[in-house]
This record gives sequence, C-alpha cells and structure tokens, in this order.
Amino acid sequence: MPLYMSFLNKEKVFTILREYHQNAFPDVLSTKEMAKLRIEFETLEDQVINMIINVVARKALFADSTAELLAFQKKVQIKPSGDRKEDADRNLFTTKIAQLFEILSMAKEATFTLKPVKAKVPKAA
Repeated sequence: MPLYMSFLNKEKVFTILREYHQNAFPDVLSTKEMAKLRIEFETLEDQVINMIINVVARKALFADSTAELLAFQKKVQIKPSGDRKEDADRNLFTTKIAQLFEILSMAKEATFTLKPVKAKVPKAA
C-alpha cells in the first residue's frame, strides 16, 4: 500500500506543478521594482521547485522553505499607498506563492523516502 500512495502523491505533486507553470508571468511587468522582485522570486521559486522534484525523485530530503516564502509574500503585498499599476503583478506573485505553499504542504505530508545508495563493486582485474 505505501508504494501505491507514494505514486498517487507523486502524481498530485506533478499535476500541481504543471498548473503552476501554466500561470506564467507576463513578459514585461508594470514597473522596474516589479521586475526586480520577479528576478528575486525566480531564485526562490527555482530553489523550492528543485527541492520538490528531488524529494519526489527520492534524491533529497524535504527542506521547508515556508519562512522564505512568507518573507517574500510580505514584500509583494498590495500597499494602500502603493502604485496601482503594480496591483495585477502583486496579485500574480501572491497566487504563485499560494501555489508553492500548496505544493510544499503536499511534499511535506507525503512520505517520500530516499533511494538506497548502491555500493560500487570494484571490477575484477
């Protein structure tokens, strides 16, 4: 039964990752500040997604990035005195962060174990 549940968990994670990547940023964001935040976000996004893919592939253990995502979420919150042109971009950041939280929680709840390391056998001379 654990193997079956592991397969279902993997499929759910990959389905959400597909949906995540379909919701892409526009080529040009509203302001230079949003463009800078996008570059910063892409670094965080790559870190989280790579970790999740490695966990699902059983090549790495889960590393919780919740604190980093929460810190970035504070940066992109819509501010009452902020530039209204940025609101759509800030909403997209918020949506993508929420999706990353969902993927993180699924990976955290799943019981993906590391693959056993295979010992190399020396070749006979």
